[in-house]
Amino acid sequence: MLINPEENIKFKEILNELYEKCEFLVPVLSLKARMLDEYKWSIVLDYLLIKSLGENILNSYLIERIPEYFDVFVAFTLPALQDPENKVVKRLPEAFKDIYFSFFEDYLINPYILRKSLFTMRTAADLNILFTLFGGEFFPQEQEIYDGTGSLYFTKKDFQPGSNMSKKKIEILNTHLQNNENEGINVIALNLGHHWVAINSINDTLISFNDPNSGRTGKLRINKRTPDRYRFYLYNYKIESALILKKHIKAFLIFEIEDEQENLEIFATQLFKTIEEQPEVAAINLALESESEEREIQSSEKLETSIDSEKKEPIKPLSGERFMERIRKKIREQFSDYSKL
Repeated sequence: MLINPEENIKFKEILNELYEKCEFLVPVLSLKARMLDEYKWSIVLDYLLIKSLGENILNSYLIERIPEYFDVFVAFTLPALQDPENKVVKRLPEAFKDIYFSFFEDYLINPYILRKSLFTMRTAADLNILFTLFGGEFFPQEQEIYDGTGSLYFTKKDFQPGSNMSKKKIEILNTHLQNNENEGINVIALNLGHHWVAINSINDTLISFNDPNSGRTGKLRINKRTPDRYRFYLYNYKIESALILKKHIKAFLIFEIEDEQENLEIFATQLFKTIEEQPEVAAINLALESESEEREIQSSEKLETSIDSEKKEPIKPLSGERFMERIRKKIREQFSDYSKL
């Protein structure tokens, strides 16, 4: 991570503490998250991004500090989360969609809204928000063709005979990375078009970076074949200026997480009560996902031969007892942290 929690102990402490509080929101990922701190921290960062969508102290701070970038974040994020055709929503049983969409009423985060956000490609606006919360500042660069990102990138023109633009741009990157004035820590994020990496050194035209996908160091040679979609974003941060470390912010987040846990427990309890009192209603709602899965399997098998597919028998409903067993199992899978219910 660009803020380097391993070295900056205060950041590490708050990220770990917040993860322990909100771990119940990611039961599916929790086993993997326990293995690597980076997964825990990425979940907390995602939590902060979504939480800032509500009318709260994070929201007000970001609107005041970086309104242009926050507006972009909201404009891209809210429609994607609200889209009823997104994969997370489409795979949810009907009974679970209420809890998903309740987020847009009270902005209490639930496992499904967080799951949708976790598997979304992060943008430069997202990074600007996170750096702002961690005491950071973005340094937009002059661009040959203005695209609003403020990123630095290389074009083929930069390497034409007689042009020294490539050297100038590499010097800008190198100077920023080596400069630690005012006790600020300078970092560079590189967007490779499909994921983000952190620059750790620049040696002439060879750039070394840390790749979160592999956990290893990668190399990039800057030359005329370097795609102009590779974008460099320059930041710095000061730990003492980090909003996330303020006591009142920590108290606010912990209070919100407690409300979110209570909200989820109430939903789970009501769902189990519905199953016991109105099994036929629960069956109609919760059956859809299982039925959809079975139809997907049959659809793939249908490719074998058109003749065989015509002979396939229609899906038969399960017996009442077997169906109720499946419903109970599915709910306990969805709410693995609430096995007492």
